[in-house]
Amino acid sequence: MTRTTVLVTALLFAAPALAQKGGAKDEEAIKAVVNGFVDGWNKHDAKVLTGAFADDGSVINPGGRVARGKAEIEKLFTEEQAGPMLKDSTMAMTVSNTRMVKPDVAFIDIDADLAGMKSPDGKPMPGKHHIAVVAVKKAGKWLLEDIRPYMFAGPPPGMAAKPAAAPAPAKK
Repeated sequence: MTRTTVLVTALLFAAPALAQKGGAKDEEAIKAVVNGFVDGWNKHDAKVLTGAFADDGSVINPGGRVARGKAEIEKLFTEEQAGPMLKDSTMAMTVSNTRMVKPDVAFIDIDADLAGMKSPDGKPMPGKHHIAVVAVKKAGKWLLEDIRPYMFAGPPPGMAAKPAAAPAPAKK
């Protein structure tokens, strides 16, 4: 085999793996979308929250309510943000892991702290959440495609609690 053949073969095998690695620019752009979402949450602005989503995006909230597409997502956020449970809430989010599935698709783990959340009877509720997110890059812009916020339920009786950890970051 000639050097050229070996080099071309090596590049063909390496290209898919290299293409899936997100660069620092992609990770920063994804964090900017997450930060914009947080700003919208803290302003209780459903239009800003919805603006972070792709047109065909979806949300399934911790209560199981499903919203598909921007119109339904905006309606969900409008109702949630005006309701007694979340109207006085503030959100802080930390991207704990970003894994590039493809050059234009990322799976993101987010740790969220929701302060000021109240139960229907007005009592404070714990606000630690984890959010699983699929983000997509469309026309050069990162958008949220699907988000699934949830709270860890705790261990079943008789089992020791082990802290949950996000998957290890992909090797770069």
